[in-house]
Order: sequence, then structure tokens, then C-alpha cells
Amino acid sequence: METVLWVVGIHLLELLAIGIFLVIRKNNKLEEVITDQQQYIETLNILYSRLNESLNSLDEKVWIENDSELSEVFKNIKEIKNTIGSIYN
Repeated sequence: METVLWVVGIHLLELLAIGIFLVIRKNNKLEEVITDQQQYIETLNILYSRLNESLNSLDEKVWIENDSELSEVFKNIKEIKNTIGSIYN
């Protein structure tokens, strides 16, 4: 009987060790995913800033207002920029 308890105790310790190992491994994978997502968000933020600067410099140009088709396209681009801005801000 004592031998059976030792065997069961050892197997319980093995299962506990395996469980801890699996939890640590899953935690490491989740940390990698979070890090990758954070880098992706930072990259999108940089690209949005550049887009915003470019569109602001284009907005200052007078020639856009003179061309109705170009003005309409630029207006649509600004609407898309504002929509993206509302998501990130």
C-alpha cells in the first residue's frame, strides 16, 4: 500500500511539473504575440503620422482646389484619414 502511495505521489508531482511547464510555455507565446502586436501598432501610428503630415502639406496647395476631380479625390482621402484617426485617437 505504501508503494502505491509513493507511485501515485510521484506521478502527481510529474503532472504538476508538466502543467507548470505548459503554462509557462503558453505565457511566453502570449508575450511574443503581445510584443508583435505592439510593434505593429507603433508602425501603424508612425505611418498615420506621416500620412497626416503629407495630407496637411497637400491641403495647403492651391492647385488642388482648382481641379474639381482632384478636389473630390482629396476630400475622400481626408475622410478616410479622419476615420483612421478616430480609431487611433
